Amino acid sequence: MGRKYKHVLEIARALRFQASLPLVYLGDCVLTATHLINRLPTPVLDNKIPFEALFGKVPSYAHLRAFRCLAFAFNPQRTTNKFEPRGVPYVFLGYSDTQKGYKLLNLLAKKCFVSRDVKFVETIFPFLQHQETAYMKPIPTSNISTSV
Repeated sequence: MGRKYKHVLEIARALRFQASLPLVYLGDCVLTATHLINRLPTPVLDNKIPFEALFGKVPSYAHLRAFRCLAFAFNPQRTTNKFEPRGVPYVFLGYSDTQKGYKLLNLLAKKCFVSRDVKFVETIFPFLQHQETAYMKPIPTSNISTSV
């Protein structure tokens, strides 16, 4: 096993364990690990960034987000009712390698989706046991009776 392959797997494994992701999403961890590794300085290139060596410019870090955090993407399905929610809750799984956008997982449908129009909640991580359904709980209402 080559050193670079081992490095990628170690980073992917760390992402998976930190995120408490099921083994099914190991591929997304590997893709995210390579995305991050390609934006970090390496001694092999005299502490240059692989992205910089390939494209001739320093990469932007503004798009980086907390792996596996809660994200709300604009609802891709058009609705006729303007009072329906427009944001759909997802889990951030990484960066798309074929288009500019974020790879998101719909927890209810178990389907992946790529979007650029995303709002991140980088303090809630749905796969953690104690936060698994924190974002789905209703807002508590007061016990005030409205009957007259």
